[in-house]
Amino acid sequence: MRRYDDLHDPSRAKGWLFAIATNAWRDRMRAREREVRTVPIDGLAPDSDEFSLFQTLAIEDPFPYSDELHLDFLRLFRDEDVQAVFGSITPVFRLPILLTVVHGFSCKEAAAILDIPLGTLLSRLHRGRKQLERGLWRYAVANGLVTTTDEEPP
Repeated sequence: MRRYDDLHDPSRAKGWLFAIATNAWRDRMRAREREVRTVPIDGLAPDSDEFSLFQTLAIEDPFPYSDELHLDFLRLFRDEDVQAVFGSITPVFRLPILLTVVHGFSCKEAAAILDIPLGTLLSRLHRGRKQLERGLWRYAVANGLVTTTDEEPP
């Protein structure tokens, strides 16, 4: 409306305002298409990525005479146990693991299937693995599969 005084024919104000509104709407839609879609990580990854299952196993040493510490730990779980822990992973982090590990897609193929950038897929894959590690440890401790002095992962 600042430029209303510059309008040559005030009877055409309605068309002029509609043209401005239409162009503003188009500009806003174009800007939305260029925006990167993000997912807030509040609640998606409540724990830090510093937890390492293999370091925890080495420190806690639930199998003192084992040469295959991590394999001995994984042998404690039944299929149902692993499915329960896997089901507890945040879905946005579970899908990349499902596509790459279970179904055997490459990371590039999985990124194309999920319609996300490769870097995003790799990040979600890492976070999903960390959630799986943390979940397996917590499940093992909670169900008495291993005994430990500290029940929460570091």
